[in-house]
Amino acid sequence: QLVFGSRPLFPFEVRRRYFYSTAFGLGRTLQHMHALHAAELGGGAASEREAREPRVGRLQRQKVRVSRKRILESAVKVMELYAKHRAVLELEYFGEVGTGLGPTLEFYTLLSHDLQRRSLNMWRHEDAERLDGSAEQGKAKSVDAMDVDRPEPLAGEAPAASSAEHTQQRADAAWHDSSPEYVNAPWGLFPLPLPPSQRTPDSKVLEYFRLLGRSLGKALQDNRLMDLPFNYTFYRALLGRPLDLYDIARFDPQLGSQLERLWAALMAHRHARSAAGVSPSTGCKSSSTMRRSGSGGKARSSKDGSDAAAAEEALGPVRIDGVAVDDLCLTFTLPGQPDYELIPNGADMMVDSSNLGAWIDAVVDATLGSGVASQLAACSQGFNEVFALSSLACFYEDEIETLLCGAGEHWTTQTLLEAIKFDHGYTSSSPVVLSFLEVLSELDLLDQRRFLRFVTGCPRLPPGGLASLQPRLTVVRKQPSRVDSAPQGNTPVGSFKDGGVPPGCGTVLADGDLPSVMTCANYIKLPPYSSKTVMRNRLLFAVREGQGSFDLS
Repeated sequence: QLVFGSRPLFPFEVRRRYFYSTAFGLGRTLQHMHALHAAELGGGAASEREAREPRVGRLQRQKVRVSRKRILESAVKVMELYAKHRAVLELEYFGEVGTGLGPTLEFYTLLSHDLQRRSLNMWRHEDAERLDGSAEQGKAKSVDAMDVDRPEPLAGEAPAASSAEHTQQRADAAWHDSSPEYVNAPWGLFPLPLPPSQRTPDSKVLEYFRLLGRSLGKALQDNRLMDLPFNYTFYRALLGRPLDLYDIARFDPQLGSQLERLWAALMAHRHARSAAGVSPSTGCKSSSTMRRSGSGGKARSSKDGSDAAAAEEALGPVRIDGVAVDDLCLTFTLPGQPDYELIPNGADMMVDSSNLGAWIDAVVDATLGSGVASQLAACSQGFNEVFALSSLACFYEDEIETLLCGAGEHWTTQTLLEAIKFDHGYTSSSPVVLSFLEVLSELDLLDQRRFLRFVTGCPRLPPGGLASLQPRLTVVRKQPSRVDSAPQGNTPVGSFKDGGVPPGCGTVLADGDLPSVMTCANYIKLPPYSSKTVMRNRLLFAVREGQGSFDLS
């Protein structure tokens, strides 16, 4: 209970070890402890020997073959059959020879992308024209009259960033190049409110959220990563943590800003009415100010009623930016979803000063409450089939994101040099290696994701970054396919002598070759290119075009 109730007392790494030691049973606990021990050995000969030795707690593996062209349909069946099993799930593809870790990681990546298709109606979507004007409006400014401020984030919680920052962050991380087939969620994924008529047990939307929960749970259990850019508010809602109006701006700054300003204007108007002694509901002086004895009291009540009417007329309706709420042409439908009526026949009821508060409450409930409750319940149900969702309660939202979807990392030549192993013809000081490190450090975020997916099958890194990859990322020399026409004499098999070029140096004989990888071993076979420019061009061509199939090299 101390870990769950006093999260600030324990660092993330301590709580993560506690989680992996208690959430998945004895077998996976032993496996996790063995992996930690191997990592502490530093990946040398001792750790390799340790990995080969038999140990207690070996896990069974369940291999399943799926169709690459029908990932979503295959995933529904696979997770329904095997998500509850304790065996580690491994995926292969029909017509491909690849097997093991790489195809499995890519399966979760492809599933993550399919779950972001617009046609599924699972997530909120930002249209491009609406997004253009939301950066300024999404700053969620409040009206000064009531000094209504945004609440401070909880301890350990990531503060809400500005719209511009989120736009840049999500635009850099976009993997689908703004394809109209996929959801555009620059501030992260959050469920699209589901109208009451669609909340049926056989709803396709709820089936997909159930699949999402099973996939998240199984990926976490098997130490895989999903490529789903959730908004942190989704994790809060999934764990049942309290949400309010101010959380809407975190995933929809434009709507959140409008609601906050309307609420602040309403509070300012109510405060002014209260100061004038006007009842918010009747427009008359409050009963406490009325005399209650004799005929004089009646006369004063009438006079006070006239004063109240005058005050009411002087105050006027609720206004925002000088415009009366009555003139905004709002109806009791959910903004952005005109088919979602907040009350029966809501499309025919206009919003005015008298019912503005009820409209705001209804919008907040549809956005954070009843409108998404069925989807969150289905996701929780699927997750709990694998292991208890409540086990994640010891983490903050950004930490859950790291566990489920990995972590980002800024690459420098020094961090890459420390994380990558060079072997079989290369050393850390080889000229080809130094060019390779410079090329990697200059990649933008999108190409960095492509490179990671090309090498590992997943575009994201585990907690701890590149240095935490298991097995360790290794780069070896790939023999050039082109042979110099000049006689070289007898060259032993496995030699790295190409036309007299010293080991680790580049040669034009390799400039026509492409790098290849072994995803299951995080193993890169890098040709010794003659220059950094050639290497960059060939590497980018490989990572951009070499996706979508696992074949023998």
